[in-house]
Amino acid sequence: MVVGHMPYLGRLAALLLCGNSQGRVVESGMGGVVCLKMDSAGWVQARAVTLGILKG
Repeated sequence: MVVGHMPYLGRLAALLLCGNSQGRVVESGMGGVVCLKMDSAGWVQARAVTLGILKG
């Protein structure tokens, strides 16, 4: 488990998912959780929850 804040957490996710830390793969505002997992092809985004989803 890795916990962090934007923009560094977004850069790490981009590096793991795309191989380029300058990509934009995680769009998170004031709160959210992104779950990444490794499968046979590499890292993939398993799920994401944003503050908007939690507020309903």
